[in-house]
Amino acid sequence: MSALESLVGRFRFNGDVRVRGEDFIQHGTQDRNRARIRVRFGFDGSLNQDFFAGIALATGPLGDPTTTNETLTNVFDRKTVALDRGFITYNPVAHKWLSLTGGKFAYTWQKTSVTFDPDLNPEGFNQKLSWDVHHAGPIKNFTLQGIELLYNESSGGQDSYAFGGQASAKIQMGRWTATPSFLSLKWNRPDAILSQSAFAVG
Repeated sequence: MSALESLVGRFRFNGDVRVRGEDFIQHGTQDRNRARIRVRFGFDGSLNQDFFAGIALATGPLGDPTTTNETLTNVFDRKTVALDRGFITYNPVAHKWLSLTGGKFAYTWQKTSVTFDPDLNPEGFNQKLSWDVHHAGPIKNFTLQGIELLYNESSGGQDSYAFGGQASAKIQMGRWTATPSFLSLKWNRPDAILSQSAFAVG
């Protein structure tokens, strides 16, 4: 039992349940009212001193990667639960500046809701090199990242993927901080998104 407690103690569990109502009222059209439910559950933790991993399940239509909401409809049918995140990160104790992540994971780079949807969990690989700067100047951290996102594997043609990177820094002057960053991604064969069925891309 003590070994089991030690193993479970290395992991952090998280989750939530949300129910809400939505009204759509517009002149000239029929009013629309719907109830929505979102259920999320996951856990993450250290596999050992160098490896960190996590798994998260969530409701949401399989054909829409940007929402975990389900509508209460379809004559009380069961709602879909699917893999929302599943990843492993290598962050060695001997080289804390290095972090390698693969799988379906939360964003590891600076973004805005214009460049990436906040509800999307990208898939692929990320390499991060991050150094804390210990001196009296305003720059406190400098980070470089490599990003490879895989969004369409094709058995009968060419694969579609995004490849690029980001450079960022943390600047602190008194009680003010800023994190300037520059991101560049090349999207290879993005027409695969447009040619997918409505189910595949929501």
